[in-house]
Amino acid sequence: SPYAVFPERRTEDFYDHEDCAGLTGRDLEAKAWELARDAENDARFERYQLTLDCLRAVLPHELARSGETELLLSEAIRAHNGCRADSTVKGVLRELRHAADTSGDRHALRLADQLEHIAELPRARNWMLAGPSASSLVDARLLVMTMAGLTMPTGQDPAQWQTAERLCVPLLALAMHYAYARVYRRPRTERKVVIFDEAHYLKDWPSVRALLAKLERESRKLTIRAFLGSQDSRSALLAQDASKSLIYDAIVGQVDDPDAQIRCADLLHIDPGFAPE
Repeated sequence: SPYAVFPERRTEDFYDHEDCAGLTGRDLEAKAWELARDAENDARFERYQLTLDCLRAVLPHELARSGETELLLSEAIRAHNGCRADSTVKGVLRELRHAADTSGDRHALRLADQLEHIAELPRARNWMLAGPSASSLVDARLLVMTMAGLTMPTGQDPAQWQTAERLCVPLLALAMHYAYARVYRRPRTERKVVIFDEAHYLKDWPSVRALLAKLERESRKLTIRAFLGSQDSRSALLAQDASKSLIYDAIVGQVDDPDAQIRCADLLHIDPGFAPE
């Protein structure tokens, strides 16, 4: 669920936060509670953004890019359960259907019909129609999530993707956020490695850009080493302007496109004028 991959922020999660260093008793409890409150507010916005991204991703391109679609989805997401961790996409669809039936707006009715149809498809049912659930993070030393059986998009232009390809992309994003939630809940001093592949499919998602920026900011605090695999060099530089200064290692394969060569030279900290052919 795009809600459950952001676990509820608890006071005890922040006892070892650097801002709590040297505090004890009530002072420690008060500061940890304050940090948890602020983090939960941030998490509610992240749940909102990821849910919005996932719902738009499964729609036909023309419908997904409409400003009216984004407005209707945003209103339905905000109307459902305060974006808490136990919220559901099914609840958002109910809010959307109620708003469409009440207003009689043709675009709203078309959007509700389309999403309800997609939600019944096997690849979407497990996250679009699931009931409330706590974020059960697998407590294993190694966790590998694969896309076996899914149809990965054949190109990078969403306008050309078929339904099966569109249904795969939200699952990839949910897996990335689940992986981050898992390392977030581990002890801060414990060394962790997280590896994301096929990131180029998600380079335009606001929720994924925010996730990559968060990994960059918090990699030292959470003792994380992150690896990003992509067929597009922009995926590594999309999170924030200073992103490339935080990249420790970069490996670039054969690149034929001149514009991509310039981006890769920038990623490698090489002046394009001096880069080898």
